Amino acid sequence: MPTFVCDEGERAVGEKIAVSRNFSRHSSYHFKVLDLHPATVKADCLSPEINRHTMPICRASEQTRNTLRGHYEGLASGDHPEAAEAGRLMLQLIGRMEDSFREMPVWGLTSHYHLKLLAADDSGTPWLVSISPPKAGAFCIDYQVPAAEAPWPEARVQGEAHGVDAALEMIRTAMRRSGGWAPS
Repeated sequence: MPTFVCDEGERAVGEKIAVSRNFSRHSSYHFKVLDLHPATVKADCLSPEINRHTMPICRASEQTRNTLRGHYEGLASGDHPEAAEAGRLMLQLIGRMEDSFREMPVWGLTSHYHLKLLAADDSGTPWLVSISPPKAGAFCIDYQVPAAEAPWPEARVQGEAHGVDAALEMIRTAMRRSGGWAPS
């Protein structure tokens, strides 16, 4: 989670703020405040045009109701034990993905409990990698096979990963093999 120096006065958790310096050539980025400290604001990115060396995975701009973290925090704090556990594990996974994929442009869409990864902030592009939260202890991860390698149109490869570490490695492989991101 990035930390920003807050020199614009007091901020409230949940407030949307604009930051206009220290990130790149672009003039402004929009964030949702997640946590406050005396001199810093922790925020989740809401803007697509970002410097990937300093920013986390962003939620696709068409889904503005909540951040990726906010979506899964809602699940994690729910009354249904299985959904709450799925939300907690997805939050852990998102945190690890943010640490691992900082230099890659990655946008996420949520569909119910699922997280779809895009290589561009455009819902018209294919959902190259799909992550389903754990059921019976395993994340379900799939990716779209590049057209030149696919045995039929829009072929996908699916697998299961037990635990956050295994899921992260499978996602890394899926991103590389989908052809949407340069090798990492």
